[in-house]
Amino acid sequence: MRRISLLALLLCLLPAAANAGTYFYGGSSAGLFGRRSAMAQVDAVYVAPSSCHYFASMRQVAPRGSSVPDHALPLTIVVAARPGPCISRPTRLRGIQMVHPDLNTNLVRIFFVSPAGKHLKTEQVAIAGL
Repeated sequence: MRRISLLALLLCLLPAAANAGTYFYGGSSAGLFGRRSAMAQVDAVYVAPSSCHYFASMRQVAPRGSSVPDHALPLTIVVAARPGPCISRPTRLRGIQMVHPDLNTNLVRIFFVSPAGKHLKTEQVAIAGL
């Protein structure tokens, strides 16, 4: 009886586990690049609504009208869409940018914006290794 219920539970969980990889969102991260480095590598992750979206640019500035604390470094990422037919499903976008934090910086504030400047999402990521 116990084996049958365990088997039934596994059969119910298998389809969910198979689909979990499709929508997995690992999140953004930041860490020092190498030992004793003055550079940090930011791994920015965004889940876009379709397959046509991409990172058009990544710049180390805050968007107009946004504030950043003294201990944070701004990173603005423009998320644009290509024209043409798209597959309407969540698509994971990833971009890597090297930044130069000063001694007081322990966070990276990532701003995801549209090409028109509309705010899409903001993330605050601690710099690992500090």
